Amino acid sequence: MPQVVTAVLSDLHLGTRSQADVLRRPAIREILFAGLREADRIVLLGDVLELREQALGDVLDVALPFFEELGEALPGTPITILAGNHDHRVVADWLEELRLDGKELGLEEHTSPEASRIGRAIAARMPRNEVDLAYPGVWLRDGTYAHHGHYIDAHMTIPRLEAIAVHATARATGGLPPAPRVPDDYEAAMTPLYAFAYALAQGSSRARRVLGMDFSRKVWKRIDSDRDLRGRTLRGVAIPSAVFALNRAGMGPFEAKITGARLRESGLEAMRELARALRIEAKEIVFGHTHRPGPLPHDHDWFPELFNTGSWLYEPNLLQTTAADAPYWPGCVLFVEDDKPPELRRLLLDVSHEELGARHAYS
Repeated sequence: MPQVVTAVLSDLHLGTRSQADVLRRPAIREILFAGLREADRIVLLGDVLELREQALGDVLDVALPFFEELGEALPGTPITILAGNHDHRVVADWLEELRLDGKELGLEEHTSPEASRIGRAIAARMPRNEVDLAYPGVWLRDGTYAHHGHYIDAHMTIPRLEAIAVHATARATGGLPPAPRVPDDYEAAMTPLYAFAYALAQGSSRARRVLGMDFSRKVWKRIDSDRDLRGRTLRGVAIPSAVFALNRAGMGPFEAKITGARLRESGLEAMRELARALRIEAKEIVFGHTHRPGPLPHDHDWFPELFNTGSWLYEPNLLQTTAADAPYWPGCVLFVEDDKPPELRRLLLDVSHEELGARHAYS
């Protein structure tokens, strides 16, 4: 039988206010489309759209031309779109219908893009492709499961803004039940936060700052694999004291030691814990969300069953070194073929800072 090649990419964040989403640039799109030509199927693994920073119309002005060009470059290739925490709105109405019908959310559910206003808009730009929506995850092949990874925020011990908000929301809604759990347990704890973030994005820029997006970028996204930020920067924002207060309030346990390596480890540990809680019986688990692809050649402590798809965001605070040495360099696609180990390809290693960052607001 012919082999099926599935290409998985995530965290495109199309429509960022800062224009850090590199796939808005025609030259970068061309590189991606060329890299996807051997794929028999494409899976967009969540946070495809950035729905927390601008109104929906402004986001679609950027995103829809990308999908139109993707369909023209790869006609006939089936495309599955999943939602993450930044574009949960793509599946929100569909999930509400399932809830009202009394249906429990399984590990993999599919629907037509007609079930979503945003999905319909995307599919209309890709008439030569079969497009479907899936959530919360999808089986790529026997033994290989893919999930955006946003549920891990309930298990993260590093106090990133999103994890703090998720812990607070879960606490306010009664907390997660003991494991084993089902996806609806995580949805109940996280959906109010996602709905709030989307609603803010439809308002003024001042309202968007209520969620702390700018603070998150300026502090947390400065962590990279080689820097230990326990010095002046973290003392200046009182992270250790804040962590103590969070833990005392019962929203942890969070840890105050913040390093790039520890952030990576915490994400991997959280994904393992999530897999146990949801009883995901998979040989391999693919996720995104953390923007840190892996395993990379120097990741000797990476958990062998986990694969991360990285991001397509230009985040200069995380790119202090050359592309080959910068783990957060954008432009990763994970290829999954029937009888081979997943292969992570970094398509933009030859692209310069200048080409990636034609305009950005937080360098």
